[in-house]
Amino acid sequence: MYRITDKGQKTAPGVTASIARYERQQNELVTKYTEFISERYAEHSRDLNIDPAGELARYLEYHAVPLLSQSLTGRKAAGEAGSRASEYVISKFIAHLADVDQTGFGYVEDAVKGAILASVVTLDTSTFAQSLKGLSIYLDTPVLINALGFSGEAQLQATLQMIKLAQALGASTYCFDHSLKELDGVLASAEGVVRAGGRRREGLRPIDLHFQESRTSPSDIALARDRVPAALVELQIERRPKPDGYKEYGLDEGRLEDLIQNHVRYRSDGTRRYDVDSLSAIHRLRRGSSPRQFEKCGYILITDNDGLVRAVEKLDQENHEWPLAMTDGALAAVLWVRSPTVGADLPRKQILATAYAGMQPDSHLWARYLEEVAKLESRGVVNADDAVILRATTVGRTALMEETLGDEQYLSADSAVEVLGRIKKDIEHPLLQRMDQVGKSQEDLARSADMVAKSWLDQSDVLDKTTAQRDAAQRQVEATRAELLKRNQESSERDAVLRAGAQATARGVISTLFLLLLVPSAAIAILKFLNPPWMTQAPNWFGVVAAVFGVFLVSVATARHFAKGTVREWLAPLEGRLSTWIERRRRRLAGLPIVLQQEKAEGITTP
Repeated sequence: MYRITDKGQKTAPGVTASIARYERQQNELVTKYTEFISERYAEHSRDLNIDPAGELARYLEYHAVPLLSQSLTGRKAAGEAGSRASEYVISKFIAHLADVDQTGFGYVEDAVKGAILASVVTLDTSTFAQSLKGLSIYLDTPVLINALGFSGEAQLQATLQMIKLAQALGASTYCFDHSLKELDGVLASAEGVVRAGGRRREGLRPIDLHFQESRTSPSDIALARDRVPAALVELQIERRPKPDGYKEYGLDEGRLEDLIQNHVRYRSDGTRRYDVDSLSAIHRLRRGSSPRQFEKCGYILITDNDGLVRAVEKLDQENHEWPLAMTDGALAAVLWVRSPTVGADLPRKQILATAYAGMQPDSHLWARYLEEVAKLESRGVVNADDAVILRATTVGRTALMEETLGDEQYLSADSAVEVLGRIKKDIEHPLLQRMDQVGKSQEDLARSADMVAKSWLDQSDVLDKTTAQRDAAQRQVEATRAELLKRNQESSERDAVLRAGAQATARGVISTLFLLLLVPSAAIAILKFLNPPWMTQAPNWFGVVAAVFGVFLVSVATARHFAKGTVREWLAPLEGRLSTWIERRRRRLAGLPIVLQQEKAEGITTP
């Protein structure tokens, strides 16, 4: 138990407020967790709500600091895991927060970081600033599978972040040749499962489910197998053979095999043998012993198998003060606490990877479940297709975990049938929801149709009224147009009469004036030509008039010869001007607008 001293309060006055804020966050997190239990797992709420705060704390301590809480001897336990049911439900809760509640997920992340940093209090931190240049990290086959992206996005991101941080701190990353051989065998098996349509008698492994869900074809898996060496080079993971030194640094592999079998219970002898080979190789690389400091242990095997790590801790504790193997989560915590700013988001990615791993059935539960499925299939309780769904699909695994919470004590002879029922219910549920939505949609559509019909009728009445008004207006327009046409016609006729009268008057005036000038002049000219005796007594202007008349006749004759036309045609412009003047005057006297035909064409109105 730690407390802040008076000196600490003065040095860092904000610490108390930070602690209070952290406690509020954790209380809110516990509240969210209990609400999640009540909503999702009401039938198990009595068992799960006995100590929700304690279960959350145990989960975080067990998964976040499995190695950091070791004492200086490196052998103090990090705490016991909670019940399998609570492990599963908390994993689901964390995954739920990551999907829909980033604030709540941030509280989990803060709790993990706090647990990691709190565990550092008991550690010798003087070596944390040292480089990991002398450390060789060997990755076990499952970790390689995660790093290559064959287990899903969460595991991929967490593993890649861990590898990059280790390399950034100076460590070197390797894998054994036999681990690559095991990896190739796993991929070959997965290729066969996909080629067989996802059918595998003993059930699908996580890698099989990943390829099935991602719709990876057998040819794609074959290409991935061929590309593994190049991918490891890109990740800066170097392959190495097993070292010699069996004689000098031999390990009791028989005892080791018994230990890990008791903790892991392998279903495959080959997998157990590969793990023994890896641990024995690390032992020989260390030359049979190692100091208690992580950065000085020289070589370490990184696996995702908690049981394997627990078994190793019981082996040769005197010679190996730092265990031969660590989990990937433990390594991530050790690396992060050494350089939290470099791998700032590493805890977040490890939390998600841990949560998704905790949502999968363990090997014991899965083996028992497969036995029950086989029994039901042999008795004809479930058909072959249902059996495939139960043991070879993700929904089958998910339904099993929901039915049993990952705890074997909840598994019974009827569990497989209940799982199948849950699967069908989960499939039917969204369909039923969709049907309800369709029903509601139909009701909404019916109401909408009624509203639209009423609106249409109202609009139809308005349209009828508008149409009647439009027709009346159209008739009025047509009547007005007819009246205008009539008036225009009358005006045109009146204008024609006025114009004709003006033209006749102008023609008469011009003709009269012409005759008045021409006849006397012609008479004088004739008399002058005849020259009677009395002409000697005539005025002198008679001669002038006669001469002018003669000139006039000569001019007319010449003009007709060259310009053609008649005298009347020559006088037509004068008649036109006179006619216009007469028409204007008559219009003014009659009070009519003075708009003549030419002016109408040009749009001109004369007042």
